[in-house]
Amino acid sequence: PAVLMNGTVPAYRPMHRGNEGTDVLQLERGLSALGYDPGAIDGTYDASTAAAVRAWQDDLGLDDTGAVELGRVVFLPGERRVTKRIAAPGGRAAPGPALTTTSTHRVVTINLDAADQRSAKVGARAPVELPDGSIVPGRVESVGRVATAASGQDGGGDPTIEVTVKLTSKRGLGHLDAAPVSVRLARSRRHHVLTVPVTALVATKGGSYAVEAVPADGGTQLVAVTPGLFAGGYVEVEPLHRGALRTGMKVTVPA
Repeated sequence: PAVLMNGTVPAYRPMHRGNEGTDVLQLERGLSALGYDPGAIDGTYDASTAAAVRAWQDDLGLDDTGAVELGRVVFLPGERRVTKRIAAPGGRAAPGPALTTTSTHRVVTINLDAADQRSAKVGARAPVELPDGSIVPGRVESVGRVATAASGQDGGGDPTIEVTVKLTSKRGLGHLDAAPVSVRLARSRRHHVLTVPVTALVATKGGSYAVEAVPADGGTQLVAVTPGLFAGGYVEVEPLHRGALRTGMKVTVPA
């Protein structure tokens, strides 16, 4: 069997007495985590390390040589989840990976149009809508720097970049391992602006817009506005005449 141990440096050589390096340090840490005593965990493959390896090999039913052949240990950072098993037990050995893995942390991967790259910034908020319509918070964890052409039915497509979104809350996720979701990325932001429901906009002559405001003294008043950003069913508006529309003022919407 190939044994998974935590480590950032891949196993790249057989390990035996006399070796030194980060790979040996990772092996010693792995043996210690499994309950074996490699002696000082210092990155030096000494007699104590070899003794721990022999005990480990014996428990696995392997020849207790005290040395670790290349391919016996796989180092990967943190816990991993197997996403696909490529090689089957008893099958014919072939070049290539035996399985693929991912992190145990659930993340969202999206292929974003390269033209929209500016809307994805590392650390930016990115709410995720689950299949049941619920929203969970997320933040952009990484943004790809290489655009790839998406393949379409016509043999081509707009270039995209890979964006990873980390979910910052597990509430409502249930036991989903994979699912189609929607991610909301803000193209731009506006602060300290007036907003009204989109349905409050009234089209006027000449392609302009207005909202029907309800002054405190009653009645209604059509106020010409310039629409801005749209988001979440609301639209930013700026009255053409300063003061004609104020925070807290009521506007009419279709019933």
